[in-house]
Amino acid sequence: MNKKNIRDIVILGGGTAGWLTANHIASHYKESIAAGNLSVKLIDSPDVATIGVGEGTVPVIRETLKSFGISETQLLVQCDATFKQSIKFVDWTYNPSEKPNNFYHHLFEYPHLGNDSINAFWLQNKDICPDHYASCVSIQHDICEANLAPKNIQIPEYGGIVNYAYHLDASKFTELLKENAINNLAVKHTHAHVSNVKLSSDGYICELELLNEGVVSGDLFVDCSGFEGKLIKKTLNGSFVDKSDVLLCDTALAIQVPYGEHEKIIKPYTVAHAKKAGWIWDIGLTTRRGVGLVYSSNHINEESAYKELAKYLGKEPVNARKIPMQTGYQKEPWLKNCVSIGLSQGFVEPLEATGLLVFDMTAKILATKLPINFNEMQNIAKDYNQQVGAIWENIIDFIKLHYCISKRDDTQFWLDNRDEANIPDGLLQKLKYWHTHIPSQFDFERTTDLFKLENYLYVMYGMDFEIDRNAIAQRYPSLSSATAHISKIQQASILAMKSLQGQRDLLIKIKQHGLGKI
Repeated sequence: MNKKNIRDIVILGGGTAGWLTANHIASHYKESIAAGNLSVKLIDSPDVATIGVGEGTVPVIRETLKSFGISETQLLVQCDATFKQSIKFVDWTYNPSEKPNNFYHHLFEYPHLGNDSINAFWLQNKDICPDHYASCVSIQHDICEANLAPKNIQIPEYGGIVNYAYHLDASKFTELLKENAINNLAVKHTHAHVSNVKLSSDGYICELELLNEGVVSGDLFVDCSGFEGKLIKKTLNGSFVDKSDVLLCDTALAIQVPYGEHEKIIKPYTVAHAKKAGWIWDIGLTTRRGVGLVYSSNHINEESAYKELAKYLGKEPVNARKIPMQTGYQKEPWLKNCVSIGLSQGFVEPLEATGLLVFDMTAKILATKLPINFNEMQNIAKDYNQQVGAIWENIIDFIKLHYCISKRDDTQFWLDNRDEANIPDGLLQKLKYWHTHIPSQFDFERTTDLFKLENYLYVMYGMDFEIDRNAIAQRYPSLSSATAHISKIQQASILAMKSLQGQRDLLIKIKQHGLGKI
């Protein structure tokens, strides 16, 4: 490349990933953009529809939106958003015929999960403990089961009695991000189709030719063009790391469902309901539910999948949108002067709201690592690729955990997921170690791991992961402090629930008055 300094950032793709990236870069370098030292331009095509089904988030999104300068009240009102405090996993642990509607919560609050005394007490005394592990370590289990919100209207924006994220309309969320980027962060926007990508003599991208809109040149290009991967795949021929042998689900059916006349309760959690060859998500917004079936086409045909979804919804036929899923990630998400973010970078099934989580995190990493000049780009790209690759491997291990420790053996799908041959070696080694040891923070050495100790504990002990009780008893013989801890949590739960109300009632008040105004 002839240019030395990185001044012009061009983002291709106007979905959630594209506008998240634009907001991250533009908010991080707001002063530099104002001084004319940097520019951010986003190009989206009128011919490309976004996937638009990523409606669940995780708590880190609150920090992100606050850093963008977006009001929480505005988010809740404009995006039909609701509060999300957990994922409730139904029928993941046991065969439904043996234990119907067995469930556990993966909560967003975990103040006591690092307490080995409580964990050891739970493992050795399940018969006298509360029914669910999550209720031993957090007040949030009871709050969720009572269908209460995580805060009241007096609490300021982005604050809460317990930790939380959101359910939201993905299309409306993208529009909110777009408005903020253009109106408040000086991001330039062009609505046009890219007819050709021009490379320099050294193979770097230098220009995007637009249909009837001229040419856009840039120094760094961010590919947010979705599964197509117009820059990273089609132009630069990036290689893909296929993980379909580990995560067996490869297709989704998605549908929007209006509330019934008497449906007033908005659940403060995502429901993930395991089925014969996959699972169903159920997300409650203010005006509708977002529902979908994720399944393995090798274990159930399309007709049967539609019938499975119809049975869950209690109506037929179901006019759902079919979405093929490419499971895996780009080996080099940063290739030459192109960075892929979003579906062009990678995708695994949306268990644990992985989609928006990865979009957000990798865009944030890019913003903080943005090179000043081309001389340092290669080293930064190498570091970025290592970090992002590790993020994807961490996610894949954690998603696989939900399947491989299940005790379900009622279909070939569950048997195949439990087969050690389909479990990553690193995860398999940890599971064998955790058979006799309580997991600790030192089992998760990478700072970029998105799923760590707390997440694993909720899933493992929520799913009755098999442990050697004698080994645990030898290491933790005295557990008198655990009962006092659990008692305090239960008392705190009772007090917290007295100050909270149902989601719908709170959201109506927020729409009328705003948060922290009464």
